[in-house]
Amino acid sequence: MKNQKMLIIAAIILALAITSGYPQINSSRSADNTDIEHLMKIERGDDPMVEAKIDSILAHMTLEEKAGQMLHINLIQTNADSNQYPADFPTLDSLKLISFAEKYGIGFMINDMAISSDKWVTIMKQLQDVYRRHSRLYIPFIYAVCHQHGAGFLDNSTIFPHNINIAATFDTVHAFNTAHVTTLETAHLGHNFIYVPVMDIGRNPRWPRFYETFGESFLLCSAMGRAMVRGIQENKEIAPYKVAACAKHFIGYSDPRSGFDRTPAVIPDQELYEFYVPSFQACIDAGVKIIEINSGEVNGIPAHASRELVTGLLRGKMNFRGVVNSDWGDVKMLVTNHRVAENEKEASLLVLQAGIDCVLTAGDDLFARYVCELVREKRVTEKRIDLSVQRILRLKFDLGLFDGNDHFITKLQNIRTASSVAKARDAARQSLVLLKNSGELLPLDPTKCRRIIVAGPNAKSINSLPGAWTLRWQESGESYMPKYVKSIYQSIRIEFPNSQVTTVETATAEKFKQADVIIYVAGEKPYAETEGSISDLTLPADQLAEISHAVASDVPVVLIMNAGRPRIIADLFDDVEAFIWAGLPGYEGGAAIAELLSGRINPSGKLPFAYPFGISHIIPYNHKFSEAIQTTARKDRWCMANFGEGLSYTRFTYSNLTTSDSVVHGNNPLNAQVTVTNIGKREGMEAVLFFVTDEVASITRPVRELKHFTKISLLPGASRTCRFTIIPDKHLAFPDEHGDLLLEEGWFTLSTGSEKIRFRYSKN
Repeated sequence: MKNQKMLIIAAIILALAITSGYPQINSSRSADNTDIEHLMKIERGDDPMVEAKIDSILAHMTLEEKAGQMLHINLIQTNADSNQYPADFPTLDSLKLISFAEKYGIGFMINDMAISSDKWVTIMKQLQDVYRRHSRLYIPFIYAVCHQHGAGFLDNSTIFPHNINIAATFDTVHAFNTAHVTTLETAHLGHNFIYVPVMDIGRNPRWPRFYETFGESFLLCSAMGRAMVRGIQENKEIAPYKVAACAKHFIGYSDPRSGFDRTPAVIPDQELYEFYVPSFQACIDAGVKIIEINSGEVNGIPAHASRELVTGLLRGKMNFRGVVNSDWGDVKMLVTNHRVAENEKEASLLVLQAGIDCVLTAGDDLFARYVCELVREKRVTEKRIDLSVQRILRLKFDLGLFDGNDHFITKLQNIRTASSVAKARDAARQSLVLLKNSGELLPLDPTKCRRIIVAGPNAKSINSLPGAWTLRWQESGESYMPKYVKSIYQSIRIEFPNSQVTTVETATAEKFKQADVIIYVAGEKPYAETEGSISDLTLPADQLAEISHAVASDVPVVLIMNAGRPRIIADLFDDVEAFIWAGLPGYEGGAAIAELLSGRINPSGKLPFAYPFGISHIIPYNHKFSEAIQTTARKDRWCMANFGEGLSYTRFTYSNLTTSDSVVHGNNPLNAQVTVTNIGKREGMEAVLFFVTDEVASITRPVRELKHFTKISLLPGASRTCRFTIIPDKHLAFPDEHGDLLLEEGWFTLSTGSEKIRFRYSKN
C-alpha cells in the first residue's frame, strides 16, 4: 500500500510539471458533455498552478474516490457506539473510518451535537491522523458545522441572537460580529465550512424557521448576508486557516403555502426574481463559496430536482461558480416526501441532473454507491461527476487544505473571550424592540416597583433565550445549558437588588395583585425545522389566560414575547401597559432584557417584519395596495405593529426631507437627505429607514419598499443629516417575470420617519 501510494504521488508531481492551459473541448462529444466541458472551462480559477493540480488529481482518482468527494458523512458513523447520541460521544472507531477512507475517501464530515473544545481537539486530531494514513491519495476532507448564531455545536462558546434579532438592530456590524466570532472560536478546531448565512426571506411568519431569517426586506437580508460572508471568509485573525460560508436555502424555501416546513411553495416568477433572488445574489457577489438548496418544492418541482433553479437560474443567470450542496437527507425525501422518484438511486440521478455537487445524506454512503452505478450504466457521464469534483477540489485548495492547513493549531484562548461576549451582549441589547410603553412605565422606577412578579412559561427558562441550534439541533434541555447563562427571572433579580422579585407557578389575578408591576414572559419552547410547524400562530390559550389574569389585577403589566416568530395576542396588546418583542436574543438575552427594564440601556431595535394582528390576514410590510385595501377602508388593523416600528426612551424627530431635484433623468443619481434630531433627555440610537413607493407601474408594486438604512447615535439635543443617493436602475427598477429589469417613467414617493416627498423619473 505504501509503495503504491508513493508511485501515485510521484505520477501526480510529474503531471503537475507538464500540465498547463485549459482543457480542449472535443466537438464530437454529446451536447451534455459539451455543456459540461464548457462549464469546466469557464469555472477555472485564476491560478494556473492550482488548476493544473486539480486536473492531475482528477486524472488519478478512481470513480469511487470521485463519488466519495461528493458525500457528507456524519461523525456518528465513525463512532464506536453508533446510537444517536451515546454519552461518550465522540469516541472514534478507527476501523469504521478506515472503511470510508479506503472505499470512497471522504469529501465532507458533519455532526449535529455540541462537544467541548478539548473533545473537538482530540477527535479532529484522531480523524486527520487515521484518514491520512489510510486514504490512497489523501485528499483532505472538509468539516462542516451548522453554527447558526455563534458556535452552537461547541459547548463553551459565545452564542449571539438569532438572525431575526440581528435584523432588528438594523446594523450590519452585528451580523459581521456573529460570523467573525464564530469562525474565531472554531477555525482552529478544524471547522472550515459553516452553514450560514440563511438567505431566505421571512415573508411567512408561520414558517418554523422564520427566526433564522433576517425578516421581510430583501434589502436588509442582502446587507446582513454580505456582512456574514465577510465575517466568515475574510477573517484575518484565523490565519493561516480559512472558512467557507454557505448561503442557504436556495430558493423560495421560506414561503410554504401551508406554513409548515419542507412543504410546497407557489411563487410567481416575477416575485421570485424581485423578493427571493436578491439576497442570494448579494452573497454570490460577496464571494460566498457554497450554496445549499431548498428542502421544499417551488411551483411543483422539488428544488433538489430542479435543473431550472440550480443550473439555469443559480449557475446561469446568477453566475454562481462555487459548490452547490444538498440539505440533510433531501435525496431520500425526493422518494419519501415529494415522490418524484421511485427509489434513492433514481433520486440520486435527479440530483445529479439538477446540478448539485455534494450530498448531505449524513447516515450512509448510498449516494456514492449510486453515483458509481449510474456512471457504469451510462446514465450519467463521468465528466458530469468530474465537474462537481473539480468544484469541490477547488474549494479545498481555496481553503488551504492542500497546504497542510488541516494540521490545525489549537487556540482555545479564542473561545468565549470578554470581547466576544461583549459583542454578543451588545447585539442582544440592540435587538430588543419596545413596541408599547403607555404612560412611560418603562424604564421601571425601583422606588415605585418594590414588588416585582415575573411570570410566564419562559420567565425561568434558559434555553428559550438562545432557542434551537444551540448545543443540539432541537431543544437542548435546561440541564445542558452553561451555568453562566441567566434566565430573564434571574437577570431581573440581579438588576433590581433592592426589589422583592418573585415568581408564581399558577397565575391568578389575586396573586398578581400582590405586585407593583407584573413582568409576563410569554413565548415558545425551542424548536427547529419541522418540529416547529404549527397550525395556529395564536399564543397558546393557557398563556393568553394568564395574561388576562394579570391585566385583570389592575397592576401594570409588561409583556415580553420570547419567541422565534410573532405569536398573535390580538386585543391583549391594547390591555397591557408595555410590550417588548425579545425574539431569541441568545445567551446574553436575559441580562439585556433586564437592562432595558431598568433603563441601563435605551432600546433601539425595530421590527424587521410586520407583526400580524390576526391569524386570517397575514401580509408582509411590502404588500400590494389591494391586499390591505379592505382593512384600510374599514379602519381595521392589518397588523399589530408594522415593519420598522420600535420605541426609545428618548424622542427623535425627522425634518427637512429634500431631494436634489424634483425630476431624475436617465440613470443620473438623485440625492436625498433628512435631518434627525434627538429632542429627548438621554442619548439614544435610531435606525433611519428610507422607503420608496412606485405610485403607478405596469406590474403592481408594493405599498413601500425599504431602499436604504443607517443606524445613528445622538446625544440629547443633537441633530444629524442622513443621506441617501437614489440610483434609478438600482432603486427604482423592478424585474419582470423573466428577471429583466423594468425602469418606467412616473411618480415616486420617498418616505422616512414622518417625512415624505414626491419626485418624478424620466428616461430623457
